[in-house]
Amino acid sequence: TARGRFTYENDATSQSIQLKTIQAARISSAGAVQGYDTLVWYKKFNTLANPVEIWRRNGPGTTAYVWGYNGNYPVAEIVNANYTDVVNILGQSVIDDLITNPGSDSQVRQKLAGLRTAPSLDRAAITTYTYKLMVGVSSVADVNGELTYYEYDEFNRLRNVRDNELNILKNFTYHY
Repeated sequence: TARGRFTYENDATSQSIQLKTIQAARISSAGAVQGYDTLVWYKKFNTLANPVEIWRRNGPGTTAYVWGYNGNYPVAEIVNANYTDVVNILGQSVIDDLITNPGSDSQVRQKLAGLRTAPSLDRAAITTYTYKLMVGVSSVADVNGELTYYEYDEFNRLRNVRDNELNILKNFTYHY
């Protein structure tokens, strides 16, 4: 007997099949499936088929995402916010620019800065990310706005993790 299920939906805009819900089965004492409860609902997707609004039953509720770097990486996670509010704050042109032309790490953070100061997001927990393409995350600004930096060696292996004041928190050495 199935203990859960996934539902999908065909999206004409992105011409893709998208995950819509993750559901858990309600099981009777006799072991029969009595119905399904939605655990995660993928409410909205962008034109690149990336989820931009997700609801979690056993979590903070609705979380919005902003994508960048050709739609390959999330650049912002906004917990306790819906995607419409994010678009109203940043503007669709900034969201589009983050996808097509994100710029330097500091430019990405600047484009997202309005999220942290918007009165409508005063109860939101905002985390932002920048990336070294095809390597990994280059910085994370946590919910308090504190930055953590990630540095890589010439072989694209993580070398250092630094705090907001550029102190080394972790150093990785590779031996062969």
